[in-house]
Amino acid sequence: MSLARAVLAAVSLSALTLSGICAQKTAAQVDRHQYWIGYNDMTTCDDPRGQYYDWRTFRATIVRADGTDRQVVAPDLIKDESTWTSFVSWWPDARVSLVLCRETPEAFAREREQKKFLPEGIQADVCRVDLTTGKALNLTAVEQLSRSAPGVLCFYTEVSPDGRLVAFGSTRDGAAALYVANADGSDPRPVTVPKPGSAQLRPHWRPLPTPPPPTVQRFHIHDFALTNTALRGNPFRVRLSATFTNDSGVTLRKVPGFYDGNNTWKIRFSPPEEGTWTGIASSDQPAWDGIKLPPVVCVSNRNPSVHGLLHIDAKHCHRFAWSDGTPFIPLGFELDWLAAFHQRLGQPKGKPVDRTRDQFTPAMDLLVRRGFNYLTSCLYAYKNFTDPAHPYALTPPDLYCFGGSNEQPDHSVLNVDFFKDFDGAIAATHERGIAVNLMLQVLNKEVNWPKLRSEEDDAFWQYVTARYQAYGNIIWDVGKESFRWIRADPDHGRDYILSRIQLIRGTDAYGHLVTAHDNEVSSAGRNTAVDAVCDFVSDQISLWKQVPADAASIARELNRETIRRFRSLSKPYITIEYGYEKGVETIPTVDMGGGTRSWQDLLLWTWALYAGGGHANYYYNNTSWNLVKFWPESPGWERYGFLRQFLSLMDLRPMVPDNELARRGMCLSEYGHQYFVFLPEGGDDTVDLAMVPPPAKLTAIWMDILTGERARSAVKGPSFRTGLKNPLPNPGNPCVFYIQAASQERIP
Repeated sequence: MSLARAVLAAVSLSALTLSGICAQKTAAQVDRHQYWIGYNDMTTCDDPRGQYYDWRTFRATIVRADGTDRQVVAPDLIKDESTWTSFVSWWPDARVSLVLCRETPEAFAREREQKKFLPEGIQADVCRVDLTTGKALNLTAVEQLSRSAPGVLCFYTEVSPDGRLVAFGSTRDGAAALYVANADGSDPRPVTVPKPGSAQLRPHWRPLPTPPPPTVQRFHIHDFALTNTALRGNPFRVRLSATFTNDSGVTLRKVPGFYDGNNTWKIRFSPPEEGTWTGIASSDQPAWDGIKLPPVVCVSNRNPSVHGLLHIDAKHCHRFAWSDGTPFIPLGFELDWLAAFHQRLGQPKGKPVDRTRDQFTPAMDLLVRRGFNYLTSCLYAYKNFTDPAHPYALTPPDLYCFGGSNEQPDHSVLNVDFFKDFDGAIAATHERGIAVNLMLQVLNKEVNWPKLRSEEDDAFWQYVTARYQAYGNIIWDVGKESFRWIRADPDHGRDYILSRIQLIRGTDAYGHLVTAHDNEVSSAGRNTAVDAVCDFVSDQISLWKQVPADAASIARELNRETIRRFRSLSKPYITIEYGYEKGVETIPTVDMGGGTRSWQDLLLWTWALYAGGGHANYYYNNTSWNLVKFWPESPGWERYGFLRQFLSLMDLRPMVPDNELARRGMCLSEYGHQYFVFLPEGGDDTVDLAMVPPPAKLTAIWMDILTGERARSAVKGPSFRTGLKNPLPNPGNPCVFYIQAASQERIP
């Protein structure tokens, strides 16, 4: 196109645009000084020497829309009359693209002789100029240096609407083709292959239609995935996080990301509030630092089992609650080998896992039906004390959590396949409302862990915290029987436990509960320095070693210790590992001597813990160790369902243990309002109800803890000594009763 035609086309387009603007009635005059226009200034073709000359006079220029502040862009790039610049496009920020052209003296001479433009003598590079600093960044410098011969052109640059990519034409491969590179000019790739004698020019971006933002239910999980194929080095050492902001202004800061294999990193997000959430990434990788993550819309939670993040009840320091306000009374189940059990989906060793015969899901559903809502599990364990040859023994697990093997580990990397599989286990518990007391390390299961406080050690703790913190049902536990660190290193073991708690809290953006299981060898009767910094105390009390062997005596000692903890602590207390129920099927699992008891004894001890104001975590020999066999089911499990149902009658949150209120039983009460009494030997009882305001029509609901049978009895009084007659068919069986004085609403 001749210059005259180009000018005519531009004038016509301007007239059409101007007429459209003038046709609109605006309420106020537009401030034209706010707008910049980029264009090319050049000498016309009137020079008799030929067409070529006007190209050499091109100057990339900008001017404000009111005609002021006209200036040549990057004038220092013009070295002599054989160099010129051409304005191309604006970037989304205060930067412009221009083409820097250079012509050799020989090409200039040929053009004068032939009186026409000869591109083979010209080199053209795309440049980006920051108008705030004037600094020019040559987007194609590296490529151009590798093609020093003249005749390679880069032209017609167009920046993507989000400023992350740049499209341009280039003859670097011999023909005028289109290329796309990153915004910094790296990784240029051809997107067209021209036929001989043809060219592809003047790219124009059109983003795909923006789909509606994805939705995620409140308290559920959404993963943001970022890829990087150019990274060199250890992908597990990449720093990545994001800050999320809700349209209400609520902000969740520094949610860490983690490496998920295949050049992909993820930031796992769980929205605590409904509305639109936007995120901004922060990273030591320049391509990710400061980028905006796609928005997500949080909608209402539709799963009645999911209630958000587990924390301490703000009004009742000895109790737990979910972040939506729902009270939580844990009834724990020890499943130390959760990860290995999920890897095999509950199937025996010796054959490939058959996904169509999943036994993991039925096992989780069974636990929920039996009232269990709290799993205590190790993240990884290698060997245990049981016979590894048994088909249901999970030693060693199919997958190791680090690179290499437990015998020859590579602690510098994590085994992503292990964690992807474990994601499924945690997701299954989350959707069922089961809290997971996740013990991050265990020292007596022959695991080859990294050296304490090493870079690999810290990276492991941070990785696990980053990967699972979005799940509100997770509780961080430093380790099973964490006293073993102190036993191994009396001078520094305790400090190491405290340092792990600090590291977890520094990584966790959501603020999960943190505990350290059994952090002193003999903690019965006292609290520890580690207990003081934990959110709640999880202890292992084996009182069956210290008191008479009858179950009722042990129950009373467990109750007494639980009451002491309730009175000396301003935080919840859960007893993990207080006895071991013998399996229905005799299989080669661990025999703990006097601690291995019948289901009746373990049930008795469990009730004693709740009557003392604490919480229980139950052990079953055929599932709690590395040999996991859920079926045949223990007959005691149905009784734990009875326990869960009975506890739901009352509001445990304001109740405190006070055995002085009952003549024979263990008593938990909210004075004047509700009373819960456990009778390990069954029979009748006398209760102090003097605090109940008259007049009060009282009814006691009784339950046989062995059969689940219930009965009601009227309460005469109330008085300082209110007698209650046991109405159950077998009054000699262990039983409980509950009296609600303030209202009858809770009693069915």
